[in-house]
Amino acid sequence: MVAMMQISRNKEGNGTYYYANGDKYIGQWKNDLLEGTGTYYHYASGSKYEGQWKNNLQEGAGTFYYANGKKYVGQWSKRRPKIGIFLPSFIL
Repeated sequence: MVAMMQISRNKEGNGTYYYANGDKYIGQWKNDLLEGTGTYYHYASGSKYEGQWKNNLQEGAGTFYYANGKKYVGQWSKRRPKIGIFLPSFIL
C-alpha cells in the first residue's frame, strides 16, 4: 500500500505575498483568498489598509492610511467604508 500526499498550491494560514505590480499583503489566507486579519500595501499610491478581510475584500474593522498622512478608521463592507471617521495627517 502506497500513501499519496496531495500538495495544494492554494495559500492557507499566515504569510506574505508579493504581487507583480509591487503591492504586498501580509496576513491570513483561507482557500487562496485574503481572509482574517492582514495588511495590504499599495506600492503605486503609497497607501495601505490594515484590518479585517473576507473573500478578498475589506470587511469589518480596519484602517486605511493615505500616502498624505490622512487615514480612515472604521467599519468596512465589501471593500467600501461603512461607518467611521477620516482623520487629518495632524491635529492642531
